[in-house]
Amino acid sequence: MNFALSDDQRMMRETFARFLDEQSAMARVRAAAATGGFDATLWQGLAELGAFALRVPEQAGGLGLGVMDAVVLMEEAGRTLASGPLAETLVAARVLATLAGDAHGSLLAQVLAGDKVLSLACRDLAEEPVQWVAGGAVADAVLARDGNQIVLLIPAAGERRGEANLASTPIAELDLNAAQRTVLADEATGLEVFAQAIEEWKLLVAIALASLAGEAIRQASEYACERIAFGQPIGTYQGISHPLADLITDVDGGKYFTWKTIHDIDQGLPDTGAQISLALWWNADTTTRAVAQALHTFGGYGLSTEYDIHLYNLRAKAWPLVWGDPALLLEEAGRRLYGGEVTSLPDVGEVSIDFDLGDEAREMARELDDFFARNLTPELRARAHYSFDGFDAGIHKKLADEKLLFPAWPKEYGGRDAPPYAVNALRKVFEEYGWTTHAASTTMMVGTMIQKFGTDQLKDEVLTRIISGDVICSLGYSEPGCGSDVFAAQTRATRDGDDWRIDGSK
Repeated sequence: MNFALSDDQRMMRETFARFLDEQSAMARVRAAAATGGFDATLWQGLAELGAFALRVPEQAGGLGLGVMDAVVLMEEAGRTLASGPLAETLVAARVLATLAGDAHGSLLAQVLAGDKVLSLACRDLAEEPVQWVAGGAVADAVLARDGNQIVLLIPAAGERRGEANLASTPIAELDLNAAQRTVLADEATGLEVFAQAIEEWKLLVAIALASLAGEAIRQASEYACERIAFGQPIGTYQGISHPLADLITDVDGGKYFTWKTIHDIDQGLPDTGAQISLALWWNADTTTRAVAQALHTFGGYGLSTEYDIHLYNLRAKAWPLVWGDPALLLEEAGRRLYGGEVTSLPDVGEVSIDFDLGDEAREMARELDDFFARNLTPELRARAHYSFDGFDAGIHKKLADEKLLFPAWPKEYGGRDAPPYAVNALRKVFEEYGWTTHAASTTMMVGTMIQKFGTDQLKDEVLTRIISGDVICSLGYSEPGCGSDVFAAQTRATRDGDDWRIDGSK
């Protein structure tokens, strides 16, 4: 696997990060919000850095870069709440360059130079001639589908009225049938190019949301390390730290799911149309939960407009709503997975990242698959379950014999020194068979602690039995004053024949 961006992409990220840290600092975001949600100076600066030319073909005067290059920009834009319809302009500029050719070269040049704003209408005008358009309040032109035509629309000046909204974005509801129009394409090729643009827009918004959520969690975590309550930083309490830890896992998962979708499109893998829908749904849902938790971490301060976190909360809800209710993306994914709905996938360009787990992982996965096929009887399959309910001591012992129980452990401790990718591949096989890993997982944690900190006697008496699969271990969590708090347990020992009986309460 390779999650490393190319050298050029890393340089691009650093450039955009430095620029947006200054030009989209929260003071600038607030200033833009007070004047309609668009920062013309920021927009001009992005143009000078070549932002709007990223996805435009070289023959049309653009940079001809791939979707992953646009992702680099959108991650930084999401982190800094860039004020303007950036995702829309990126994909619309590509459509204009592809379909209009030289006929609208002047408009394209002005868009790339940041002198004019080009946006995109998500809905077919034949069905919704009046619709919300991201950046509609400042857009000089809008691209849209109207039945079998792709049209370039110039809204009348009186139509471009911003709508007051809590997120302070330059969104507007436009009557696009009243706009001056030019037909760019009226054949299948044009429809495909526009459909590809909508799917690319979903990916760019998804990645911007993931980055927005990551920044919100970062701010909340930083605050939790500073805010003192009951003599301790509030981040030391499970009720604060655990939700933030859970959410940053979801946020990172959404980011890399979006990356993987782009990778899978490049590889021509199946179901990528559904993955696009799911990537935007996941990131929209996760971001909403992440910013809400971050806001609550600030407590009453989070509700105060003086704190920046509320800006993230509002943008998180506003950005995906341009497409519509994010919950409908699940329906769309379902139609694409099970209903035969076909979509046009974007040309993602060069993709250097790689999600392949490698030959060693595939070989170990095949080995575990063969093991289960040989050893899981119909009776065992019937009771397989993702908990202790499905545990079977015999299978546990056989897995240990095959050194498949703790594969990441060193060979001297009954493992295989398996890399994380191989362990991940094995877990997928466990899931396919519905076989529990709960007992092995808790036992592995105990065994790992014994390996690192246990005495020779403990290793001899306990670790050897863990390695052989003869025992399983459980965990007792404790935190003074909360949690299970074992230290607060009150017990009494009384004689029971030759043994002791221990009763108590907590």
